[in-house]
Amino acid sequence: MTDSAKNSVIKYLTDLGNSISLIDTGLLGESMVGCYLIEAQDELAIIETGNYLTVDRIIHVLEQKNLTCEQVKYVIATHIHLDHVGGASSLLKKLPNATLLIHPSGLKHMLNPEHLISAATKVYGEQRFNAMYSDITPIEESRVVAVEDQAVFKIGSRALHFYHTPGHAYHHFCVWDPLDESWFTGDTFGVCYNSLKCSPRPLLIPTTTPTQFDPEALIQSVNLMLSKKPRRMLLTHFGELEVTEDMGTWLIDQIKDYVSLTKEHGPELKDYHDLKSILLQYTSELAKKHKLDIKLNELQQIIAMDLELNSQGLFYWYQKHHA
Repeated sequence: MTDSAKNSVIKYLTDLGNSISLIDTGLLGESMVGCYLIEAQDELAIIETGNYLTVDRIIHVLEQKNLTCEQVKYVIATHIHLDHVGGASSLLKKLPNATLLIHPSGLKHMLNPEHLISAATKVYGEQRFNAMYSDITPIEESRVVAVEDQAVFKIGSRALHFYHTPGHAYHHFCVWDPLDESWFTGDTFGVCYNSLKCSPRPLLIPTTTPTQFDPEALIQSVNLMLSKKPRRMLLTHFGELEVTEDMGTWLIDQIKDYVSLTKEHGPELKDYHDLKSILLQYTSELAKKHKLDIKLNELQQIIAMDLELNSQGLFYWYQKHHA
């Protein structure tokens, strides 16, 4: 990477205070997938990994902040969907002292990623998979730890608390940081891109991606997170979101509405594509209620991938439980 490219790292690095930095991974475009750097004394943790192309950004962030690769104690992936863990094996090669923390159900896929690669190739197609995630390799067992529910890991004197949060995926945990009174949410608390935050009420969208969407479990996980009375949520998709009193209600109501809409239209659905237009119309109406000044085609472009994945997940859930 050229010197000018190295110097541009500040463009995708945001200081969030309390020794937390947001790094825009660049995966899927600008401000779509984030990872987080936490500093505590002489130790560091990185939460989420993007893909193998993200590694250079993370390393250059460390350089920009006069930190070293040797200081990274933990790499943490909230779950094993590839926009969260796809860069883990490449990143660990650069971080000699780092251990990967993963949900117990994801451990075997880190040691042998063949099934993960096969499943993702079916979703993305071979050409797109190779462009985005081609560098996934097995990780040595000694460098991976399966994290049990309510486990606590420390960097320096800073304690990070891990809670299993199924619903989006059974292999999902979220990380509670008592010092900052915040959650690193992965996908459990939905997505809210920067362009969806520009209103009195940010448009927070649930994630119902295939194949493990469980509405009841997801609602329970959201309520668990809210029970800590967090000051803010740190979303993978994307960035900081200050918590308001009714934010959890918005999200839970949407999960319930998604389920109701899917059940209502279920008998007439030929495949998941039929759900995409239904979800788009629903989200458009919600945007109006939130007084978000955005046109339908603009909204469709912003949430195109979420519409695709959410409709797939809802259709799979309906076929499994109600067809």
